[in-house]
Amino acid sequence: MNKNVEKKINRSYYSAKFSDINGRILRTLNVLDDKKPKLSAIITLFNDAEFKEFIDSVSYLSLCGYISIIDVYTGKEKSFEISEFDNLALRLTAKGIKLLKGKKEDSAVDI
Repeated sequence: MNKNVEKKINRSYYSAKFSDINGRILRTLNVLDDKKPKLSAIITLFNDAEFKEFIDSVSYLSLCGYISIIDVYTGKEKSFEISEFDNLALRLTAKGIKLLKGKKEDSAVDI
């Protein structure tokens, strides 16, 4: 197989998987309805994704404002730091809810 074609296929696969994981994270948070689940608990639902893929999706969703990352001890919003993975929780934002309800579109999120 031509190397360029192989790269395009791999890129398309990663892009589709990235979009799928992004959507699954948002839908999971929507079902949990403001329970603010710990990040370490949510990742257990994504056993088909690699750790880095999951983290990339959490980072993307946070940077886009679709989710908030919360310190479980203080309850305050904070930026994502992998070193604090076990001490972080996620919350769906108004922007994330709009995306789920179809009022907003993002090609990197498969709803």
